[in-house]
Amino acid sequence: MRYQLRLLIACLCILLPGRGGAQLLSGRAVEEGTLAPVRNVEIAVLDSDSTAVLRLVTDSAGSFSGVLPRSGAYQLSVEHISFLAYRSPAFEVARGESVQLEVRLGRSVVPLDPLIVTGRATTIGRLAGFRERQRTRPFGTIITREQIERRPGAAVTDLLRVAPGVSIVSVPRGANPNAMAQMIAMRGTRTGEVEGFGDANWCLPGIFVDGVRIQQTAEVPVDDFFRADHLEGVEVYSSAARIPIEYQQGSTVACGAVLFWTRQGEPGGGRSGWWRWALGLGAFGGILLLMR
Repeated sequence: MRYQLRLLIACLCILLPGRGGAQLLSGRAVEEGTLAPVRNVEIAVLDSDSTAVLRLVTDSAGSFSGVLPRSGAYQLSVEHISFLAYRSPAFEVARGESVQLEVRLGRSVVPLDPLIVTGRATTIGRLAGFRERQRTRPFGTIITREQIERRPGAAVTDLLRVAPGVSIVSVPRGANPNAMAQMIAMRGTRTGEVEGFGDANWCLPGIFVDGVRIQQTAEVPVDDFFRADHLEGVEVYSSAARIPIEYQQGSTVACGAVLFWTRQGEPGGGRSGWWRWALGLGAFGGILLLMR
């Protein structure tokens, strides 16, 4: 019964629709005058009520990126120990729009143009966030469609075997000791979380498919959900601090996260996400038969 319930929950998650268009924010923080990139700049994105809806930190190239929760007017609160803190003028972000910014930091006075919009583009579709992170490469490992296609016949978990911080562990699948499941694990503090695996220092990362959280178990491992050739790309984040903020879910993703993105509909191939409905409905029907 426990196995049936877990499978039912997984199937319901599969059937949930993916995210729609996202509002993407990206840019660079540079020093006023020299335009040299500035790392470790703390940027809080504030809505019209001055509530922080997104917090970002620039990398070594001065770059930052994130997904805004909605369209509307925003401001940036910018802080760095070596520069003057300030709040930027308001700027508008339309629904499904990608906005690129240049943030200029001054050491003694506020620059005349502390915030410059350097580009805008419409970014409609569930892959918008993935495309932006693929472009900026923030803090994680990106496995692209091209890399996946160079490994025909590979299982989904095979793609992750070389990802930093990830281990694919074999555990007994149900009561049959000869049936093994491949589970995605990362080093963490939640000891003993991977049942049947001798090393207690592994824990299970958060697993997302097209933005929807799913639960991997020994009875229902990730390889059962889809094939590698269904994937457009994969994002791997080996610690909670590196996970994009919209996928941070407290202690439930304490040791990291893996984001799977399925392919858009190919010409003549039907609507995107078909695998979720086919797999979900098939598995749901099987559960109903088991529960009779």
